[in-house]
Amino acid sequence: MGQLVGGVWRGADQLLHTAEGRYERTASVLIGQLDDAPLLERRRYALFASRACPWAHRVLLTRALCGLEARLPLVEVNPELGEEGWALGPGQSPLGDGAAWVHALYTRSCPHYTGRVTLPLLWDEERGVAVSNDSAEMMRFLQRSAAALPGEACATDLRPPALLAELSALCAWLQSDVNNTPYRAGFAQTQALYEEAVFALFDSLDALEHRLAARRFLCGEVFTEADVRLFPTLVRFDVAYYAHFKCNLRRLAEYPHISRYLRDVYRHPGVSRTVDFVAIKRHYFRSVPKNDHVPLGPLLEL
Repeated sequence: MGQLVGGVWRGADQLLHTAEGRYERTASVLIGQLDDAPLLERRRYALFASRACPWAHRVLLTRALCGLEARLPLVEVNPELGEEGWALGPGQSPLGDGAAWVHALYTRSCPHYTGRVTLPLLWDEERGVAVSNDSAEMMRFLQRSAAALPGEACATDLRPPALLAELSALCAWLQSDVNNTPYRAGFAQTQALYEEAVFALFDSLDALEHRLAARRFLCGEVFTEADVRLFPTLVRFDVAYYAHFKCNLRRLAEYPHISRYLRDVYRHPGVSRTVDFVAIKRHYFRSVPKNDHVPLGPLLEL
C-alpha cells in the first residue's frame, strides 16, 4: 500500500507488523496542532476524505451531526487507491500545481515526512498546510467548533458531561477491540494470528450484542461519540470485512440486537448521507490487500 519515507514515496507494502507478524496500526503523525487552532468560525479549512475509509467516516459523521457541512467543505477523493495511494482528482489539489496524490499535501506540510498517508486530512487553506490526520482529534475539534458558534446549537451533543468517564473507557475499548480488529485479521501474516484476531473480534461482537440487548444506543437512549466510532465498523462488516478480511464466523445479520442498532443509527438524522456502499466495496475489493489464510467460517448448522 506504500508510504512516505523521508518525504519520498515508496510503493512497496509498508504495513507495520510486529516481529511475530501481528499487524499494528501506525499512530497519526500530524497531531497536536488543533488545541489552539482557530475554530470553524468561517470557511478556513477543507476536509480531505473518502466515504470508503472508516476513520474518515467518523469525521464525516461528526461534521454532519454537528451541523458543520456548510462551514467545512469536503474534498472527496477516489475510493480506490492508486500507485501512490489516495489520488486527487482534477481541481482537487489546493497546491495549484496539479498535484495528483494526497501524499503531496503531506510533504508540503512536512517535507521529510515518514509514515503512511492516511485520511482524513484537515487542510488549513490560509496557511497552506495540513493541520491534522487524526480522526479522534478532528472529531473533538468539530464538536468544540459547533459548541462555540454564536446563536447556533450543535445538533447532537456527542460527549454529554455526565457520560465522560464511561465514554472514555468505552471508546478506548472500541478502538482496540472492535475498530482495529478486522485489520488485524486481514493483515495478519500467519494463519494463527489471523485466527486469533477473528476469535477476538467475535468475542467483542458478542459483548456488543449483550450490551445492546438492553440499550437503544451504546450509552442508553443518548446518541454519543461511542456510536460515531462504532457505526463505521459495523456498516462495513457484512459488505467488506466478512468476505475480504475473512471475518466470517457470522454475519452481523445474525446478531438481532446489533442489526436493530445498525438500522436505528443509519436512520438517525444526518447519518445515511455519509454512507456510500459502492465506494466501500470499490475500496476494499479493488485496493486493499487480502490474505491467503484459510477462512475460519462460516459456522454452519447442518
